[in-house]
Amino acid sequence: MHRRYWACQLAGWGLYVIVTTLGAWRAVSHLRAVVEPIGAAALGIALTHRYRAFVRARGWRDLDTRALAWRVVAASFALAAIFVAVVWPIEVVCFDATVAVLGPVIAWIRWTPLFFVWSAIYVGLAVLLDRRVLRERHAHALRTAELAALKAQLNPHFLFNALNSVRALIALDPSRAQDAVTQLAHTLRYALGATREEVVTIEHELAMVDDYLELEALRFGARLRVEREIAPLARQGRIPVLLLQTLVENAVKHGIARLPEGGTLRMAAHFEPDRTLVVDVENPRPEASPADDEVPGARLGLVNALERLQLLFGAGATLALDLTDTGHARSRVRIPQAS
Repeated sequence: MHRRYWACQLAGWGLYVIVTTLGAWRAVSHLRAVVEPIGAAALGIALTHRYRAFVRARGWRDLDTRALAWRVVAASFALAAIFVAVVWPIEVVCFDATVAVLGPVIAWIRWTPLFFVWSAIYVGLAVLLDRRVLRERHAHALRTAELAALKAQLNPHFLFNALNSVRALIALDPSRAQDAVTQLAHTLRYALGATREEVVTIEHELAMVDDYLELEALRFGARLRVEREIAPLARQGRIPVLLLQTLVENAVKHGIARLPEGGTLRMAAHFEPDRTLVVDVENPRPEASPADDEVPGARLGLVNALERLQLLFGAGATLALDLTDTGHARSRVRIPQAS
C-alpha cells in the first residue's frame, strides 16, 4: 500500500509537471517553464503528504459520508491557501517585478480544484479500501464462527457412535475389547485434534478412517467389506478435516448397518485434468426403506460437510448424494485444488 501511494503521488504530480511545462513552453522563458512546475509539484507532494498524515491521525476515514465531504472541501481550500502563501512570494521575487493585487486570490481559486481532486481521490480510495478490509475481516470472523459451530455439531455425532461401538463390543466379546479401545483412542485423538485444523490431506484422513472401519469391523464382522481405489496423487489432495470420515460413517450407519447381509463400502479418489479432486464413497442400502431424508438425522452430517466444504473451498466445491440407483448410494465430492 505504501509503494502504491508513492507511485500514485509521483505519477499524478509528474503528469502535472509535463502538462504545465508543455503549456507554458512558448509563453514564458524555458527556464521558468521547467523550474516553476517542478517546484510547484515538489511543494504539492510535501503538502499532500502532510495532509495524508493529518487525515489518518484524525480518523477521517471512519467518518460518515456527510461529515467527510465538508472536511474534504475545507481541506482543499486550506491546502490551496498554504500553497499560494508559499509560492506567491517566490513568484514575485524570481519572475515578476510587479503583480496584480488580486493575483494571490486568483491563484488560490485556481489551485483549490486541483487539491480538491487529490483529496477526493485519496480519501475516497482510502475509505473504500478500509471498508473492503472491514468486510473481509467480518467475513473471516463469520466463516470462523460457522466452521466452529459446524465442527461442534459433527464431532459429538462421530464420538457418540464410536462409543456405542465399543460398548457393543464389550458386551459381545470382552477379550477383543482392548483392541477396540486402542482404535477408539486413535479416533478420539484425531477428532480432538480436528478442532485445530481446517484442511488435511486424504492420506492423513485415511489413517483415521481405517481406525474407524477397523473398530466397526469388530462389531459387524464379515458383514462389512471395504474396497479402496485411491490414486497415488490423490492421496495428497486437500479436503476438509473429518469430511471423508463423515461420508464413510454415513455409508456404514445408513447403508450397510441396515442390511442383514452387510455389504461392501467402496472409497475412491482421483484428480481430473483441471486439478479437481473427486472423492467417491459408495455403499449398498436397503431397497425397500424410507428415503434417507425421512430418517431423523440421516443427512445432518452431509449437510454440515457441504457447508464446511463451501466455506473452505468456495462455491465450486460440491457434495452430492446419489440415490437414483435402487439399493445403492454414492456420495461424490468435487473440490477444485490450487495448482
